[in-house]
Amino acid sequence: MQRREATQQQLNKLPFLRKEIKEVMLLMVHNLFFFGMMVKSLRTA
Repeated sequence: MQRREATQQQLNKLPFLRKEIKEVMLLMVHNLFFFGMMVKSLRTA
């Protein structure tokens, strides 16, 4: 019974984790894009 409750808690945590991963990935993509723009401007300068 206890084990079943534990797995239920993990399942409840999953959507939150997925949301966090999505936010982190968006942040990484944004940072990569910004970095790319900086490198581009440095090359042209």
